[in-house]
Amino acid sequence: MKEWNEELEERREKASEKAYLDRRHEQLQRLLRNAANQITNLSAEFKREQEDVNKLERKSWTNLITSIMGNKEERLEKEKQEALAAALKLQEACTASEKLERELDEVTAKLAAVQDASDLYNRTLLQKEQYMRSSAPEASSELSKLDEQLFREQAEAKELREAASACRKLVEALSSASEKLDSAKDWGTHDMFGGGLISTSIKHSRIDDAQDYIHEAQYHLRQLQTELKDLKRTADLYVGVGAMDKFADFFFDSFITDWIVQGQIKSSISEVESQLSEATGLLVGLDNEVRASEGRQQSIRQRRSAFIELYS
Repeated sequence: MKEWNEELEERREKASEKAYLDRRHEQLQRLLRNAANQITNLSAEFKREQEDVNKLERKSWTNLITSIMGNKEERLEKEKQEALAAALKLQEACTASEKLERELDEVTAKLAAVQDASDLYNRTLLQKEQYMRSSAPEASSELSKLDEQLFREQAEAKELREAASACRKLVEALSSASEKLDSAKDWGTHDMFGGGLISTSIKHSRIDDAQDYIHEAQYHLRQLQTELKDLKRTADLYVGVGAMDKFADFFFDSFITDWIVQGQIKSSISEVESQLSEATGLLVGLDNEVRASEGRQQSIRQRRSAFIELYS
């Protein structure tokens, strides 16, 4: 068992080093992209400043007048200073980029040396786990408990993600419906002040689009309600869902029968925004639940690995 533990400790350190190098490699790539953008911008700035200098140094009627007035040398000196400042900033950015490139090369080389560190650690951990399960009943029982906890968290996270997906689609449909209704309201206002057939036609087109999105929202709402029932979660995840049941009645009973009334459009916008606010709040809660579950899963995995690694 001592040999298992020594080997695991060594490979865990290598795996930790690889994880750090992976993060640093990604960070350096991001910094280099930013540096490239900065160099592009600074190059353009330097080019503009140098062009200003060149314009003052060229012979022209404007420069002749400027020289006669006595301020050409002063302006030229100012433009040269600005061009020099831009050149220095560009040089500094290029130097910084070169340093980042060298460090990225170093990190890439180090990564190559520990590329399989995580796989080796996990393989050794699995071998020790198999040994523990076959020869240590108490340890095997503890591992089974941890596995059961992890399975429950994974199953719950799956249900939460499905609910969040349905809720996100509901939010998108409601947002689109709100946008179309806002446009219909604007065209309706124009219509009331003599907009004519074109504004009337566009208003009705926007209303038809909104109706399509409302139907889509209803579909995703039903999906969401099904997913929430499957979750059997605490009451906080059901907030607003009951209120949304009046959604269909409002739109498909009273609203659809009188699309052209401007006041009804405004009332419908208010209702859509109310439902959108509730759905958005629910989505935030579901996304938070997903992240919390992922955190608990990670904690269980860490406890499980630590248990196997430290068992002697």
